[in-house]
Formats: sequence, structure tokens, C-alpha cells
Amino acid sequence: SPAVGAGVTLMVEVVFHAFDKQDEIVMSLGARLEAVEELLRGYVDGTEVPRQARSRLTQYVMVGAGRLRRRLARANMEQQYRAEMTAVIALVARTVDFAAAMMNAHPQLSARDREIAKNVAAQLAEIRAALAEKRRPRSLDIGTMQSTNPLLGEMQGMAGLIPRAFEGSLSLEAFQVPMPDERQSTLGFLVPDAFVNPEYLHFAMSGCLAG
Repeated sequence: SPAVGAGVTLMVEVVFHAFDKQDEIVMSLGARLEAVEELLRGYVDGTEVPRQARSRLTQYVMVGAGRLRRRLARANMEQQYRAEMTAVIALVARTVDFAAAMMNAHPQLSARDREIAKNVAAQLAEIRAALAEKRRPRSLDIGTMQSTNPLLGEMQGMAGLIPRAFEGSLSLEAFQVPMPDERQSTLGFLVPDAFVNPEYLHFAMSGCLAG
């Protein structure tokens, strides 16, 4: 009947819209990770960071991750996967923040830190590929060397934590934040964001690593 046909069409549109939101989130995370990879590979190769990568990192820092979390909240997915992706979004956003800060403060890295940067870039590439292929990322051996660059050291820690978000070995509750209502969402990236505060994230990371 026409009513049944209309109902089926509506369901198909709802399902497609949900998958579209998930794909958009994955693409946005992938673009952020790729920009960080380009920066790190530039350090490793001793070449100038491409202007496009610098521009993208600056843009991602300004925009933040609030929009990605709102898209995630409206997507139709299992609660566990939503919790995992909430953690991943937070960790990727902080990785971008540290990358942009390092880009502006440290034009070069020591030989030791270049090796660390190479390993971190490889782990981020694996995470990006896993997200695109809808599989759990593998934890690569990114080494235990302590970086002499504190920003790179933070990025090394983030790269190691992201796969753990999918392994069940990372407490996900620390990453849960209340979603803004529709009125607040019109403010775009100016919406209050708990993860903009580095002290909050440092507290969350300390708790996760101690667990």
C-alpha cells in the first residue's frame, strides 16, 4: 500500500542519513590525522611542512571538535561504538592541538625525536586506515624512547591511546561530555568545550594510564 511504501522509503532515508553521519565523522577524523602525518613526515625528511598542511592544522585548531561530537550524538549507532568514537574524537583533537603548537614553536627536531616522529606518523596512518576500513586499529610498536620535545611526547602518548579506545583497555567514561542543546549548537565552534582545557584532559589521561 502507499502507506507501507512511504514508511519503507522513510526508513531507508533515515538509515542512509545515519550512515552518512558516520562516514562524515570518519572522513573528518581522517583528514585531521593526515594533516598531522604530513607535519611529522616533514620533520622526519627534514623538509618544509607543506603550506596546505599548515593551513589545515591551523583551521582544525580553530574549529575544534564540537561539531564532530554533535554529529556523533545524532548518528544511529551502538552505545559502545559511540563511546569509543567519543574518545577517539577527543584524542585526535588533542593530537591536532599539539601538532599545531609544535609546528609553530619547533621548526626542527633532533635525530632522536625524528625517529619518534616517524613511529608516531606510522601509528596515525594505521589508525586512519582502520577507521576508513571500519576495523579496529592495530597498536604498532612506537617505541618507549622519551622525547626531548614535550609536544611530541604528548602526541606519542595520544597515538598509543587511540587504539586502546577500541580494545576495551581504556576507560571511556572520562571522555563523555554533555551535548549542547540546539540553541547552543548555533554558536558553532564557540560552544563551551570541556576538552579545550588541557588541564581537564591531562587529568583524564592520568586516570586512564593509571588504570
